[in-house]
Amino acid sequence: MPAGPAIAEAGEHYTDVYYASTEPRPDEDRWERAALDVSMRRMRRIEHVLGRKGRVLDVGSGTGFQLAGAKALGWDVQGVEVSETAAAFARSRHDVLVVVGTLAEAAFDDSSFDAVTMVHVLEHVPDPIGLLRELQRIVRPGGVVSVAVPHPRALVHDAYNLFHRLRGRYAKDKYACGLYPPDHLYSFTRTALTTAMRTSGFTVVRTEVTGKGDPEHYPMVSWRGAGRAPAVERSLEWLGRRIGRASILDCIAVRT
Repeated sequence: MPAGPAIAEAGEHYTDVYYASTEPRPDEDRWERAALDVSMRRMRRIEHVLGRKGRVLDVGSGTGFQLAGAKALGWDVQGVEVSETAAAFARSRHDVLVVVGTLAEAAFDDSSFDAVTMVHVLEHVPDPIGLLRELQRIVRPGGVVSVAVPHPRALVHDAYNLFHRLRGRYAKDKYACGLYPPDHLYSFTRTALTTAMRTSGFTVVRTEVTGKGDPEHYPMVSWRGAGRAPAVERSLEWLGRRIGRASILDCIAVRT
């Protein structure tokens, strides 16, 4: 766990390294369409539970694709993001409001939002329960929270780690889905994520094991760009979705 001077280093990781490049990728148009599709699918699931549209906050909004999808569906959107680079890209590209800083620093009023999305953020923070309780404070009673984290028991992650162990080195990056400060500080099983949500004052509607290529959740099939995954990666994700060992845990909960 980062401590002392390492805390500042961890913060710099997201401003100087994590979003070091916002340059277009070779298949940018296709990738953006897929990212927006994922966002809109998430918002439709939230709307189904909430029963209406409203004001949504995306925590760790990155380059803004989750916000863009929600905006396209008619939601009133806002983001909070620690990286000025990513926030500036989101504002310029998608014309959305993004506050730079942590959720605590943003200091939103109680019950400010009808819904909150938080995709691949919880595993990065030093106090996950504290963050979830702050979400509980800023969401209106009956409001919906959608949280996604990497699934540590995914077949594709096990295969990736095995490949690197056979090469004689430890896989220490985001695809390993392990603990490697200053990036991933926590790892959540399905039970752990559900327990964390309940402990923080939410009623869990459902927690699903999903992954890249899932036609209902994540039609994107590659970490490197939509539609470019090697056959083995696609096969592992396909099998993982069927046996509960795909690469993403997706939880929808309601503030009690």
